[in-house]
Amino acid sequence: MAIPLRLDGYFVTELSVKANARFFEAQARPDIVPDVTVGSMEKKTEDDRFGLHLTIEVASTTDAVQPYEIKVGLFGMFCVDKEVPQAERPALIVHNGAHVLYGAARELVLSLTSRGPYGAVMLPLKHFSHYRSTHEVHIPSKRPTAARANSKKKSSK
Repeated sequence: MAIPLRLDGYFVTELSVKANARFFEAQARPDIVPDVTVGSMEKKTEDDRFGLHLTIEVASTTDAVQPYEIKVGLFGMFCVDKEVPQAERPALIVHNGAHVLYGAARELVLSLTSRGPYGAVMLPLKHFSHYRSTHEVHIPSKRPTAARANSKKKSSK
């Protein structure tokens, strides 16, 4: 059975991979736990095309020094078959589109980090099935980044 969704193309909106000099002093390579944000726009064209934006960030925390500071942004245009009911389209786009863009981002990160001083990094797999909204969705890492921890401290004062 063919999926009623087609990728018309995607492009990179942001791409940054920085080697972290502090990583050299770290004892062990920590698990890579990326922060992922998925945002989609309502249909803007008459040909059932929808846009989906995916942002991935990997940053060091006080507990885990990452080998690279990573930020990737991708934007994809997806077409949905006319047979798919309007109410089901957002879930189809967010769930499947996010998987497609995340896979492309994983390959970009793997390729770029393989040329870095600390070796290749492959982002872990992510599960997007419970994100079925057309609004922006943030999929947080399991531990807060240092920037988020600092902003929480400032906001609590």
